[in-house]
Amino acid sequence: MSNPIGSEAREPREPVALARPTPAAAANRLMPPSETCKDRVFLSRQLCLQEECAKPMFLTSQTCIRFREDARLREDSKIRN
Repeated sequence: MSNPIGSEAREPREPVALARPTPAAAANRLMPPSETCKDRVFLSRQLCLQEECAKPMFLTSQTCIRFREDARLREDSKIRN
């Protein structure tokens, strides 16, 4: 048998391993609570924010600062009433 014109014997390629993100790379891609919880509605959004803002990495997030301030105001209004 003869090879068709232009075809050459090809060496099999080695399988390519898919790169998995390292924990450091994954940490760089963490989404802020505002993004994580954006598709939630009413109570589930509040629960999501409460859960996300409890994580140490989001203590200084603007969303979490606002969330904690709103929670504090709600608690203060309960005491006054």
